[in-house]
Amino acid sequence: MEKVLIERLWRIFDISIIVVIALSVTLLVAMLVGIECKICDILVLVMVASVIWVACFGFVLTMIENYK
Repeated sequence: MEKVLIERLWRIFDISIIVVIALSVTLLVAMLVGIECKICDILVLVMVASVIWVACFGFVLTMIENYK
């Protein structure tokens, strides 16, 4: 049961990393194309929040696995 839960959490972590990469690419394209600054500002905020989420989530998962 525990192992299945941790595996699912790692899958969520992997998906979160993919989301951060997608946001980074979207922001880069938006800046290159020259879309309005408001959209870029929102994308930057979402990307920063996503990076913080991935860092914290990865840290917690690593701590859970090392606790065993």
